[in-house]
Formats: sequence, structure tokens, C-alpha cells
Amino acid sequence: MSRMEDKGFVVLNKGEGAACYTATISKTATLAKMTRDFMARVLEIDGPLPTSAFTDSKILTDEELDELEGLLGSGRNK
Repeated sequence: MSRMEDKGFVVLNKGEGAACYTATISKTATLAKMTRDFMARVLEIDGPLPTSAFTDSKILTDEELDELEGLLGSGRNK
């Protein structure tokens, strides 16, 4: 967690008792960054990426899918 804090991904909130970390970037921004990194480094794909692989995800709402679509620069049905 301290490495994630150093990179600015989370903020440590110290209080009485257990430490609590809060994310500083959204789930969709994180997912888009990880997807772009994987596609570029492993599959050597650059440019817009389809979001169709995420349409049946149980962790993403329709609004989050729309946001992810914008972040990846392509439509769900490509």
C-alpha cells in the first residue's frame, strides 16, 4: 500500500485505530490504464480499444461502461 501511496494512487487517512486508504483515481480510469498497458506491451496494439469485453462485467455499471468507452476511445461493439 505504501508503494501505491507513493505513486499517488491512494491516500492514507490516519485516525484512531486502523489506517484507512482512499483511492485517488476511479475504477474506470484504473481499468482503462491497465487495459491500455496490457494491450500495448503484450499484444502490441496501439490506438482505440473496444470495450465489448467489459459489457457483461458484474462490477461495472452502464455509466461506468460509458466512461470506460470514452477513456479507451472506442465503442462497445467494435
